[in-house]
This record gives sequence, structure tokens and C-alpha cells, in this order.
Amino acid sequence: MFDPAIQLSDNGFDISPRLAAASADSAQDLIADDDARTYFLNPDGTRPRPLAPA
Repeated sequence: MFDPAIQLSDNGFDISPRLAAASADSAQDLIADDDARTYFLNPDGTRPRPLAPA
């Protein structure tokens, strides 16, 4: 029952190109805020990659 949530928590998830672009545009603001940085950026501070087209 909890396995899918645990996998997402451990491995992250793909994001849309729109969210990737928005986080790229706001990267400097996101880096400056601890909570936003943790939520929107990779642990190393890099921007997430968008979901690859199917």
C-alpha cells in the first residue's frame, strides 16, 4: 500500500516541461529560500530535468 509513495519519496518524480521552465526562471529566488530550494531543486542545487516526451 505504501510502496508507491516510498518509491516517489526515495527516487523523486518527473516534472512537466512547464514546471521545469518555471523553476529555471526562478532558480535564484528558489536558491535563496531554504524551503523552496529543498522542494523545487535537486539536493545538489541543480534544476530538475523535465519529463522526457513519450
